[in-house]
Amino acid sequence: MGLSQHQMELMKQLARGGGRKAGTRPLLNKKVGDYVLNPLEAANSLGAYSPGFNEVAANLFGLNQAVQDRQIAAFNNRTGPFPKAIGYQLTPDVFYKRQIKMAPDRSIASPIEFVTFKNVPMMDWDTPDINFHPDSSVTVRNLGDVEDILRGYIQQDPTAALMLYQTPGGYRAFELGKTGNPVDDFKLYQSLNVDPNYIDMNRMAFDIGQETDEAGFRARISGKPGRKDDYVAQPIAAFKGKEAVVNPRSRKVIGTIHDEPIRRAFMNADGVNPAAVETVKAQMQTASKPLQQEIIRRLGL
Repeated sequence: MGLSQHQMELMKQLARGGGRKAGTRPLLNKKVGDYVLNPLEAANSLGAYSPGFNEVAANLFGLNQAVQDRQIAAFNNRTGPFPKAIGYQLTPDVFYKRQIKMAPDRSIASPIEFVTFKNVPMMDWDTPDINFHPDSSVTVRNLGDVEDILRGYIQQDPTAALMLYQTPGGYRAFELGKTGNPVDDFKLYQSLNVDPNYIDMNRMAFDIGQETDEAGFRARISGKPGRKDDYVAQPIAAFKGKEAVVNPRSRKVIGTIHDEPIRRAFMNADGVNPAAVETVKAQMQTASKPLQQEIIRRLGL
């Protein structure tokens, strides 16, 4: 499906915040157009699965973004209430929202982009970080801990196919070999030592204006306010069981909504972020030799 000239202009406006000039929003991580994901472009890319995020929906989203812009400016100038989140169901299996978060020092509010995947399982593990992670979220200490969890998982389920990412504060992994449900499968994620607060959040639904962000696997795709050199998620390794077959829809959704937008915003031409490399290097000694070799190959170390 092609895009009209008007749709292309809407895409540019949505990416930079409802028609405002790029660079005018209070963001720490500057990206092309200030936002990592363009919702109209993403919905168009996902094709026939889109329920209708078209010009009409894009116009409405753009209007809501303009309202959010004003709310952010007023709040940061101490003349208005805390801004409301905006969101839209891009496809039956993907929800996208721009939510406002405060920096750790409470100095400024900035938008953060989140996506909810209805049935592509994501696992999240936090490592100790006094500034960003409560103790209740910390379930692993290093890369070696996560490797042990994933190797045990694929040994028990040979159909599993996982992609592991280094994040500034830990690790995340997508299960691309099968679909899942955070409500029905929460005991599985508990057994994998996933962040318990993340498990609980995924089982909840949230009202975002006239939209509902239903239970699903949630992922942040833009930088956290106050976190220096936030690269969000650097892919580092794949874990596959002997009978693994990647689900084409899962691969398409994660590539379109997560991997490619993050790569464009935070990675170099080789798909690598220098800050991520330093984080990985500090953890390498805790991993097995085969995993170290894969990481070296993927990141060009």
